[in-house]
Amino acid sequence: MPFRLLLLYGAIGGLASVLAAALLRSLLSAARPEATEPESPPTLLPSWRDLFEAATHVFAGAGIGLVFWLSWGFAAIVTVPWWVRGIAFGGICALVVAVPALVGTALRTGMRSKQAAGLLLEWTYTCVMAGLACAWIAEATQ
Repeated sequence: MPFRLLLLYGAIGGLASVLAAALLRSLLSAARPEATEPESPPTLLPSWRDLFEAATHVFAGAGIGLVFWLSWGFAAIVTVPWWVRGIAFGGICALVVAVPALVGTALRTGMRSKQAAGLLLEWTYTCVMAGLACAWIAEATQ
């Protein structure tokens, strides 16, 4: 498995999750028009906070690519298609890294359960999409 390609595709998986989250947020805010303020017009330019969040998902995806390379991406499991391997790897990454970090942060800061669930969902599909991207490129380069 090529190391650089796994890092690149992991980062692309993280970026794809950022785009999916932005799409879901806009769909959810359109479904609840009372939740938005009518006085403020929507802005198309991202804020520094948005850029920082996107960068953390991209770097996390690259980190998942690194872990995929170090672990050989479940190479011992040979009887499953690449997408099953990618979903399993991403799910395990989310369970081992994202869930404990978010639960600890939520408990320490007193975060509302809806916010914690939203962050957990975002980080879970970041892990899963990066795992899928890494499994796909590993399968394609064999």
